[in-house]
Amino acid sequence: MGNQPIRVLQFISSMNRGGPQDFIMSMYRQVDRSKLQFDFLMFSPNPSDYEEEIRALGGHVLILPKASQTGTVGFLLQLVAAIRKHGPYQAIHSHMDVASGPMLLAARLLGIPARIVQVHEVSPLLSLREAHPLLYRFEARLVKRLASHVIASSTVASQLLSEQFMRPPHTMLYGGIEIERYVHLKAGRGPLRAKLGIAEDELVIGHSGKFTAAQNQKRLIEIFEELCIRVPRVRLVLAGDGALRKDIQALIAAKGLDNRVHLLGSEVCSRALLQLLDVLVVPAFRAGVPRIVVEAQAAGVPCVVSEALPEEACVGAGFYKNIPLEWDVAEWAQWIMKALQSEFVPAEQRTAALRRAGFDQAANASMLEAVYIDHTTELVAHLQKQSQQFDDRIIPL
Repeated sequence: MGNQPIRVLQFISSMNRGGPQDFIMSMYRQVDRSKLQFDFLMFSPNPSDYEEEIRALGGHVLILPKASQTGTVGFLLQLVAAIRKHGPYQAIHSHMDVASGPMLLAARLLGIPARIVQVHEVSPLLSLREAHPLLYRFEARLVKRLASHVIASSTVASQLLSEQFMRPPHTMLYGGIEIERYVHLKAGRGPLRAKLGIAEDELVIGHSGKFTAAQNQKRLIEIFEELCIRVPRVRLVLAGDGALRKDIQALIAAKGLDNRVHLLGSEVCSRALLQLLDVLVVPAFRAGVPRIVVEAQAAGVPCVVSEALPEEACVGAGFYKNIPLEWDVAEWAQWIMKALQSEFVPAEQRTAALRRAGFDQAANASMLEAVYIDHTTELVAHLQKQSQQFDDRIIPL
């Protein structure tokens, strides 16, 4: 490879803002791009939030039709053609969970040595396993046979990988955050407050995430309705977008909360959101380690979350309460009120806690660099050794 950077092709459905996408971009900004360069192969024809930044960092964006549009064989053929045309690549990194099989197979057919699969969230995997167990087992076997390495983004994901994908080695890696950008934020204030017409003496609770059943915004609206009875001057802000947004808007209207709930869409950045919030509330059914929860703890924003979040989501940097989802909304409201009265943790303590917990983005980017570089080097050496052994067995004519 000489002095050329190792080229890694990232597979992902789209690069709109979200957990996996934020992880990839945080790593892309931090890695040494003289050693590593990323391209992105996506399956959404619409422009993505991060496309402009990807190109600015030196990456290329490739768009292909989904398998549902081309059929399985056509999908594999177009993958092979695209990788061959835009390569060579020394590694591929799929963020498609167990659906990574076709990408891994295409990479193997083209002799790409490092074939990495990352599991960011377990909820899609568990849903697939429950609804379509045969399909799940088939796709899991493909990953097991074709992946050279697997990365887990939570202990729950790591346990699932240990059960299903024992053959490839796997690494635990959190996305991490730029700690210094969050520990000095002044929570509960900021420019969004004035823009939304929220008075200085009003309390604000909020949530950030896609509008999906797993994120459970419906439950959050019910909790907020109860909280309004106890705290007359309180607002709710919801950042994100998704398939269930219209359903949530209808629920807000049905409960007469239109003038107290603000839907911000996916454009608002997390720092601006956290500057506005007094408490972050996450009543998710299933989740990995939501980036916003780590950022909130870094910024000193108290967190009230469901027990569905893994233990490592609590970094020990301030008020953090995990609550069973089946608890009554009154109990949720009570804990939110306790969070509003919690003590503020100094920035130095929060910084130390985040680093101990493994959420330092720069350190995690170095770990990912090592996975790419060491893994690629080892596999290439192994393949060259195998090739030499094969050559030695050839009997000259």
